[in-house]
Amino acid sequence: MQIKITRILQEWSPGANSIKSGIFFWIILLTIVCCFNPLTIQAAEHERLSAMKPFSDEKIAIQNFEKNPTPANRKALANIRARHAVRLSELAKKKADMDPYYLALLYAQSATDLVPDNSDYWFLLGHLYWQMKGNRWSLLMAEDALNKAVTLNPKDDKARLLLGQILFYQDSFAAALEQFETVVTRNVKTAVPEVINMMYRAYILDYLPIQGIKFFQNLLTSKPDADCARLALAILLHQQEKQSVAEKELKKIINRPDVPPEDRDRALKLINQWQGKEETR
Repeated sequence: MQIKITRILQEWSPGANSIKSGIFFWIILLTIVCCFNPLTIQAAEHERLSAMKPFSDEKIAIQNFEKNPTPANRKALANIRARHAVRLSELAKKKADMDPYYLALLYAQSATDLVPDNSDYWFLLGHLYWQMKGNRWSLLMAEDALNKAVTLNPKDDKARLLLGQILFYQDSFAAALEQFETVVTRNVKTAVPEVINMMYRAYILDYLPIQGIKFFQNLLTSKPDADCARLALAILLHQQEKQSVAEKELKKIINRPDVPPEDRDRALKLINQWQGKEETR
């Protein structure tokens, strides 16, 4: 995380002639230092939650926990706050209002602080930050939370897929592929177009076409009707100047009787492009 923060600070670093930008830069720096101090985070969160009127079910759970801070009461309070995080995020989307969403983040963070070994709470927090993907900071926070979820539960495929997607959007292609390959190898049902499309792009963008070709060939051995994987394989083969082999893969799609029309059309379009019959965009 320190390396990523340094990279962001370098990107935000002002020019030598910008006094106002310089002041803003140091405000950002001090904010980051404070935010990554766990004691500062917990103290600020406790202060804000304590200042707010709790929901009725939350109030009872707080009272029970304060009277008897057992693990069971701690888990009960964390579960309630996680449920409210989900509810508040849905309310924010419905009303197009970010205030409930920020509160949802606070409640999700509280759930992870109360029970830090619960991977579902970390997934929830990561997912909420991912929904704010319009800025780089939220992507980093989402990545951090989902890394914790995967560490706690390595078999959580939904967390790995979302983590892979976040890494992909941050141009960490090799790291994203590690997550995608782990999940798809374990469960071929996850070899859906949304995942495969990110994978073949990551193989290309990170100069790993041979790795991609081998992976998709192995995948198609166990799932020969995965048209999206065969399309991706053909594209990687063509990039390696193996056009005839690539076209053979595409013809397997075209000649399959039960192939979806959109997959057949895509395969035909690629062959026409490669043969110069259609202009490549």
